[in-house]
Amino acid sequence: MSLIRFFFASPIIIVSGVLLLFSHGAYAKRVDNFVLLDHQGAAHELYYYRDAGAIVMMVQGNGCQLVRTNMPDFKALRDDYQAQGVKFLMINSNFQDTRAAIQGEVDEWGFDIPILHDNTQIIGKSLDLKRTAEVLVIDHKSWKIVYRGAINNRAHYERQKKIASETYVRDALDAVLTGKKITRAQVNAPGCIINYAEHGEDEAAPISYSEIIAPMLKENCVACHVQGGIAPWAMSAYNMVRGYAPMMREVIRTKRMPPWHADPTVGHWSNDVGLSVDETRTLIRWIESGAPRGEGDDPLAEVPPLENKWTLGEPDLIVDSPEFEIPETGIVDYQYPWVENPLDRDVWVVAATIIPGDPKAVHHVLAGAVRELPQGDDKDVRDVFENLILTYAPGNESAYMPEGAGVFVPKGGAFQFQMHYTPYGKASVDRSRIGLYFADKPPANFFREHVVVDTELLIPANNAAHEEKAYYQFWDDAEIHT
Repeated sequence: MSLIRFFFASPIIIVSGVLLLFSHGAYAKRVDNFVLLDHQGAAHELYYYRDAGAIVMMVQGNGCQLVRTNMPDFKALRDDYQAQGVKFLMINSNFQDTRAAIQGEVDEWGFDIPILHDNTQIIGKSLDLKRTAEVLVIDHKSWKIVYRGAINNRAHYERQKKIASETYVRDALDAVLTGKKITRAQVNAPGCIINYAEHGEDEAAPISYSEIIAPMLKENCVACHVQGGIAPWAMSAYNMVRGYAPMMREVIRTKRMPPWHADPTVGHWSNDVGLSVDETRTLIRWIESGAPRGEGDDPLAEVPPLENKWTLGEPDLIVDSPEFEIPETGIVDYQYPWVENPLDRDVWVVAATIIPGDPKAVHHVLAGAVRELPQGDDKDVRDVFENLILTYAPGNESAYMPEGAGVFVPKGGAFQFQMHYTPYGKASVDRSRIGLYFADKPPANFFREHVVVDTELLIPANNAAHEEKAYYQFWDDAEIHT
């Protein structure tokens, strides 16, 4: 997508070395929605602040003296206007500033306003950010930038005044909050230049769909976006991807896709299905350049439809879950069906595969073994976790237990399931199956899985930043595998 700035009859006046661009109308750029994590790991979605009187965002960068010099003025604005519902944020699009480094700057300089970390730089580019210390005022009614530029005229390169004689952002806020016309929509803002990872020739270089984009999508997205898969559309060829390219841009900017929401700065995550920083930059640049086809074969055209098969070979035991009728629309409560254990002996399960009956409707399956037959209408989820065998989600159909460990299933009792269904516009019937593979001899360790979760949430009314925590306590020595 091309970024174009419009200036309507804008006379240019030079005053004291500061370039002022006067506009007879508001700065006309609309801001698309996005989600970014701040320096403490909290997520901020721009359109979530639709009830704010306005959103004010300063461009921050570590080590920039103009940012540090302007922060007292920015804090003063926050203190004066937050009671009127104005939301104050900062954004860092410097590729050299890590989350930890931003936190260090916050600690040293006492910043107390969230700093959104634009680590991919795709938001900074879409906002056309060029320098730090620039301030954007966004009207929540139109999601347009109604002012961008310096906070005031107090600070400039290597010099500053005691008191500002021009209060650009304050004037813009007063106009927005009172419904008046903004007379100055843009003022040049002195600051430190933002260096983007891709510039000039690199940014103009074509990106190969055949060699870069399609393999990336095949690796990260096709587990769900396949014919017969849970995703609503299949990445079956270039034309499908190109058709959905604008939607892909939106869900990547808002972090709805890929469905991976673990904080990337916290440790190392196994089975990470998120896009890397470089992959995100590349994919967004390809989309915004028009999603060109280019030369070469189409790797996505070679992806076969989803096949329901035993990928680990013929199981030692196949257990069919009871049939369940899925409505075409609505919300389906979690289901907890069970099947009586047909085995007349104890076994150790060392591998398993779950095949969903209707892959488009089955969001996930938990399968476990319980020692006693469930009684009545008991739907206690803890029964499933008591001796969990496998959790299915698209892309995680099969699994081996860690070497030297297995899930012990005693004779008798039952196999119990937790089923999560998502209706997709067509009624269907699901009968998912689990295939179990037994050990020849007992392994050394019992394998257990536990989810650290609190299902008893208590969120006070009107509390937008409430936290809930959960923990798990080990009562015996254990080896953590993953």
